[in-house]
Amino acid sequence: MINKTIFLMCVFFTCFFTTASIAQRSPEVSESVEKLANVTANSLVVTIPEAEAKEVEKAWRSSLTVYGGKIKKTKRALVAQPVNNMNISANPMIVYSKIEEKGGQVRLIAAFNTGENFISKQDDPTGYTAAETYLYNFAIDVAKQHVSEQLTDVDKEMSSLLKKNKDLLRKVEKLERSINSYESKIIKAKEDLDQTRKDISQNEADQAAKKQELNQIKDKERNINKM
Repeated sequence: MINKTIFLMCVFFTCFFTTASIAQRSPEVSESVEKLANVTANSLVVTIPEAEAKEVEKAWRSSLTVYGGKIKKTKRALVAQPVNNMNISANPMIVYSKIEEKGGQVRLIAAFNTGENFISKQDDPTGYTAAETYLYNFAIDVAKQHVSEQLTDVDKEMSSLLKKNKDLLRKVEKLERSINSYESKIIKAKEDLDQTRKDISQNEADQAAKKQELNQIKDKERNINKM
């Protein structure tokens, strides 16, 4: 019961501090001009806490695929087309993106080409806000997934530790029983040893008495032979 309580407390505090950590480092979306593949374009940049680059790329590829994008990877970027996200643009888009990992954080940089221009806050505020929301929600989902996987891993490790602790406690109980058994055997052996020593003493006394009796009979025998 105590072990289960400790386990639940550990899970609670892991969830609490993880949630607090994400809250303190929520994703941030900004706008900048970036070089992606063979283009230099206005882009949106989202910083994703609690994530790894490979996880972000996998999730980002999946997200682009949901909107119909076929992805081509170059040395400098991922290029997906046609991406049909009607919240951002009524036209199919070409999305240029790259993922960077620096200082323990992951940055996703994405440029949305609507066929007319690259989305920017100045030229297309509605499209920009939709793209900003899309990237923010994407970052939150990735962070949640990452933390969920961490929690699952810690949960498994905690279960393993609890099982090990239970096994160790059983071993302690077994050893204590063995010690008690050995102590009982030692006490019994000491009692047997004391009794054996007493028996030896008694046996030696009996031998002396018997020897005396034997000598007396021999004396009788010699006296008879002299008659």
